[in-house]
Amino acid sequence: MKREEIAPQYKWDLTDLFENDEAWENVFVEVKTLADQFRLLKGSLTSSSEKLLESLKLQEDLSRKLMNVVVYAKMKQDENTKASTYQGLVARAEGLMSEVGEITAFAVPEILQLEYSAFTQLLNHPELKVYSKYFENLFRGKAHILSEEVEAVLAQSEELGVVPSNAFGMLTNADMVFEDAIDSEGKAHKLTNGSYVSLMMSKDRVLREDAFNKLYKVYGAHLNTLSTLLQSEVKKNIFYSKVRKHKSAREAALF
Repeated sequence: MKREEIAPQYKWDLTDLFENDEAWENVFVEVKTLADQFRLLKGSLTSSSEKLLESLKLQEDLSRKLMNVVVYAKMKQDENTKASTYQGLVARAEGLMSEVGEITAFAVPEILQLEYSAFTQLLNHPELKVYSKYFENLFRGKAHILSEEVEAVLAQSEELGVVPSNAFGMLTNADMVFEDAIDSEGKAHKLTNGSYVSLMMSKDRVLREDAFNKLYKVYGAHLNTLSTLLQSEVKKNIFYSKVRKHKSAREAALF
């Protein structure tokens, strides 16, 4: 069944994020403007409680709108992974996320220049108390935060870091095509990555076996590509853990 044949009540409604692609474009531009405004706060974040609060509210607004831009693009792509229009939107959204990360990279190192005991005096402002746990966690990870310059480079590298995951998604969700799974009565069932689990829960052993064999036959044909993508993802995680001075990628993931 094609997506356009499915009743609207069974499909997600992205108009809560953006009414249409034009509205997405408008917020895309707005995110760039907010990032430029945040850049102007450099060097003043800890000058007063009021300035710190201003930066936090601006960062929240920026982050919320950036995430809406990213989520909308990715969910539109998920509707049809072969649609080049939304592949393009995802690429632009990920590029924007990297750009914003680079622009805002100064913030955490600037805050962590202060000792925690001195910084907490800024939190006496009533509107800042809600952020106390956030800053507690921020200072807990101080040993793993690098200089502004290095943080900016790492932010730029994030766009490269998602390549293995994106390539895996395009390979398995767009390029791989599976034969229908046949049940014990000879009836064909559409086999996809999405339908595989429900087919494997069937009481029909013949259907389960056929679905299993046909799915992994296709995966097996791409074994070298899949193993290379996995290797790239592992190397990426090891790289970031070493740069941030963790003992291992596992420690970094659980920190």
